[in-house]
Amino acid sequence: MTFTISPKANPGSRVIYVCHPYSDDPVGNVESIKRWCQWITNQGSVPLAPQLFIPQYVSEQHQRDVAMAHCLALIGHCDEMYVIYPKNAWYDFRCSSGQQAEIERARELWGDQPRIFHIWGTPEGEKEIDGDDRAESGPAR
Repeated sequence: MTFTISPKANPGSRVIYVCHPYSDDPVGNVESIKRWCQWITNQGSVPLAPQLFIPQYVSEQHQRDVAMAHCLALIGHCDEMYVIYPKNAWYDFRCSSGQQAEIERARELWGDQPRIFHIWGTPEGEKEIDGDDRAESGPAR
């Protein structure tokens, strides 16, 4: 079997941790996460979205602490984090408790380095991206 490397995703590509809500709507969020992963791939990076594979072997409902421990361990293997806010309106800005834990872990690992990006919108539509990892409210208007 031969594998070819896409010119957009080469061995030097950045690995992006996809920080996206999951447990409030697993079915809808998985579809959104898949679209964001495609967008990240199209940008030439490699997405890492644990929400797509951890639920295959860990019950979110009964083993939430195990699922979160696995997510937090993976952050250290990434170059950046994209915090996704799937709601289109900036005033509906919310981080899930899992996202908050992931952001805190990234800050522990990376300090003040600008490696956390907050994104509002949809992969197919307009996006607002804030590179300030200290963003605590919607994008500046």
